Amino acid sequence: MKFLILGCNGMAGHTISLYLKEQGHDVLGFDREKSKYIESVSGDARNIEFMKELIGINQYDSIINCIGILNQSAENDKQLSKAVQVK
Repeated sequence: MKFLILGCNGMAGHTISLYLKEQGHDVLGFDREKSKYIESVSGDARNIEFMKELIGINQYDSIINCIGILNQSAENDKQLSKAVQVK
């Protein structure tokens, strides 16, 4: 299967990415910085056009969203925390 893991450098995303790769799946990670362990692309998830292009170019079987904002980061940057709220 072909997976896109959003937030591939975080605690959950890192673990899921490596597990799926070890199981033989085609895994592409996405985060603010490229991963040292899996094939990945870097960018800003708030850039809607970039995200549409990333998702539209490839035909993923599954996209797993592991993007999260730590409480301290959300406190320090109110706009960032609003940008990633689930609606």
